[in-house]
Amino acid sequence: MTQDIIREAIECVEENSYKRSDGKWLEQLVVEVASHVQEWDLERCWLWSEWPDRQQELPKSTGTDVGIDVVAIRRTDSKHIAIQCKSRQLDNVEQGADISKREVDSFAAASSDPDFWAERWIITNGGNSLSKNALAVIPDFHPIKLINIRQDLQQQQASFPEPAEACPHCAPNPQNEERRQSKNCMQSEAVSESVRILREHERSESGGLCLLGRRAEKSFCLAARGKHGYHSASWRN
Repeated sequence: MTQDIIREAIECVEENSYKRSDGKWLEQLVVEVASHVQEWDLERCWLWSEWPDRQQELPKSTGTDVGIDVVAIRRTDSKHIAIQCKSRQLDNVEQGADISKREVDSFAAASSDPDFWAERWIITNGGNSLSKNALAVIPDFHPIKLINIRQDLQQQQASFPEPAEACPHCAPNPQNEERRQSKNCMQSEAVSESVRILREHERSESGGLCLLGRRAEKSFCLAARGKHGYHSASWRN
């Protein structure tokens, strides 16, 4: 499930971002989570050494390190994206050392063909920047996009709906124990009771639920549903 994958990916970033490492964890994480990050729009993703179409697409290449860590396929048009992963040991404000020109040179050279590489990304684990020297050698016609994986994962997690509040009062209760009632459950009962009273009142006044009463009931239910996020009793037109 995507929510679980995003949550586990955030935990992985948190676990590895405050200690020294060779960065291999970030490469593997990108491959595992890439297709689940909505902002990235990726369909498939491989480590460079495991890319199955490498010999077919780039026959002169080898599986050795050329600066490209990960190869991805864009979901919208199946174009190729070259990715370099740069892990940093972060400080207490989630920032690490700048990414130098020397670190970018081999990646920039290996992904320099814009006809094949539709995009070029450097994915990092925090608020890490490209150095001025690195930025100076990146051409405007074929830019390198810097991506903060921590930020994108957290933004997607924030968009997930909150789980519904469990209501012990509504659970099976064969022993007839006294149980606490959740707020949503109390609100739902209050709306249902109000609708019942409204119906009885209208019937007692006119011998049936008049058009005015039905409209009032409908408005009441719509307002309650919009405010509390649930459906109350149905009505007839």
